[in-house]
Amino acid sequence: MFNKTFFFFAIFILHSCIDLSDNKNEIVKRSSDYKGIKNSILFIKSGGATVGDSYQISILSYQDKLKDSDIGNIFIADDHDSAISSDTSRVNFVWISFDTLKVSFDKRLRVFKMETKMKDATIVYDSLNLTK
Repeated sequence: MFNKTFFFFAIFILHSCIDLSDNKNEIVKRSSDYKGIKNSILFIKSGGATVGDSYQISILSYQDKLKDSDIGNIFIADDHDSAISSDTSRVNFVWISFDTLKVSFDKRLRVFKMETKMKDATIVYDSLNLTK
């Protein structure tokens, strides 16, 4: 009897510690390339209680949709000093040609991922010195 009670108590404790809610991705900006084949998406990934939010950018095929479980496949950055907002002045992008995406970001952001190739696209980066 003790083993069953302990087992159920342990399961209850583990279940209460795990956040089963899905963290939502807040889409900030979406843009397709000139031919409408690829979408670039800037979104804010909610980190939950233990991890801060982050700016993330993905390039997806035009018909693919961003899921809440997705992470940025070309760019991920956060700001360990302040909150993340949906203002695109700190992270932004523009298609400068059919196959080249230019990503501009505040150089004070802490960058975790910066890919230069994805889905037949080249990504170029420009770090900006923005004031808060």
